[in-house]
Amino acid sequence: MPVRYREFAGDSPLGQVLPSKDVAYAIVALYLGLEMLSHLDGDREPALALFAHAKQLAGLFEAMTGSSSNKET
Repeated sequence: MPVRYREFAGDSPLGQVLPSKDVAYAIVALYLGLEMLSHLDGDREPALALFAHAKQLAGLFEAMTGSSSNKET
């Protein structure tokens, strides 16, 4: 089960700076924008590259913090 932002950020400084509603809106806007650009350009590779970079960053963040999105709750 994926880690939810509120569970992850909670009352931490990150959660206070980036409210969950704003983070959710940004994620949806990014996804929709990437989809639109992929269709307009006819090339999905730039969008796929961004997701690959995000996956690498998530792994780095996980290693730095010791948190894992694969933990069962």
